[in-house]
Amino acid sequence: MKSYLASMLLVLSAGVYAAPPQQRVDAPRQATRHIQFNQRDLSEQELRVIEQLEAAYRFRLPDGHYWYDPISGASGIWGGPTAGFLPAGLSLGGKLPANASGGGTGVFVNGRELHPMDVRALSQLGPVLRGRWFVDRYGNVGAEGGPVLFNLIAAARAARSRGSGSGGAWSHTFSDGAGGNNYVGGDSSFGYLMTKNGTFYYDK
Repeated sequence: MKSYLASMLLVLSAGVYAAPPQQRVDAPRQATRHIQFNQRDLSEQELRVIEQLEAAYRFRLPDGHYWYDPISGASGIWGGPTAGFLPAGLSLGGKLPANASGGGTGVFVNGRELHPMDVRALSQLGPVLRGRWFVDRYGNVGAEGGPVLFNLIAAARAARSRGSGSGGAWSHTFSDGAGGNNYVGGDSSFGYLMTKNGTFYYDK
């Protein structure tokens, strides 16, 4: 989690302007900071949350406009793709708008229409279908209002394992929430997702 937070602050700052790489948080605080999350300026209490993260990683987040998904913890520069993850459940700015990442893909996660780069990244794990989906802080994924279908973290670990040269077959079983099971699996050449609605195959 610490590495995620550190990379989050670094990537976000690089997308706004180049800040001194070793700028310390314990430098004199600016009189006013201009940081927006989800199109709303942060309150003093919310700024203290950011400052706690900055203090932990000795880096100062530049002024700018950002988006934050409190359900999954995903965050990025306003209009851009996911840059990293903060702890889920924080109170930062306003409600996450659908157009926080620009959109245009028809794939919605927790109400945000994904950026094309988000879709390309997810496609490395399997097919990305247009529609409305949820992703929680644990990486569980499902159709909006429906049961969990699979776990992104498990899928990413499986993909890394395959990429390391293991080449072996793998599979994972998960409940459909109604007493049945779904299955995701594959080997070094293809993958599949089996649900009550059918089986979806994809090439690696």
